[in-house]
Amino acid sequence: MSVIIPMRPGYSLPPLDKPGAVFPKGWWWQAKLDDERGILTPDGRLWNRHGAPLAWHKAAAFRQAAMALGARFPGEVLDMALLGFRDASTFQNVRGAIVVLDLPGHARRPWSERREMLALLPELDALSGGGAEIRPCGMYRLREELDPVSAFGRSRMAPGVEGLIGRNPAAWYQPGDSREMVKSRWK
Repeated sequence: MSVIIPMRPGYSLPPLDKPGAVFPKGWWWQAKLDDERGILTPDGRLWNRHGAPLAWHKAAAFRQAAMALGARFPGEVLDMALLGFRDASTFQNVRGAIVVLDLPGHARRPWSERREMLALLPELDALSGGGAEIRPCGMYRLREELDPVSAFGRSRMAPGVEGLIGRNPAAWYQPGDSREMVKSRWK
């Protein structure tokens, strides 16, 4: 299997809650989790964001959720946030939980269609202190917002969140940096 690199924001915007902030219109916005990125391939292997095998101690923590995701999305490649390693103070109690961010195997479908495929997973509203909802080894998708200014303001108070990611709903999946995805961080 060829190396799969996650789609990442191609550029950064200044904080969206500043007067006069400029941002793409009509895009959907999600929490930017302070997370570890990962890829799950159909053979059940976990990869890091650089396309190398995920470290064994991290892979072991996510094995249960990864197996369940593989059964729920057979034959799919999943782009994910792996909770509990980067910001241990926030996600320590839910280590092993996975937030599915995208489906790289459906690159020729717009984000609006790919997100509908993820509707099988429970929605996590990370901007409303959703950490209380997260269970160890749980599987989730992120809630989307249409008002980036309000969402960005709430991101400052949400544990484990460092800003927002904006997505063009018409954009195809593009491994690596994409101009169809932006980030705005306060952290």
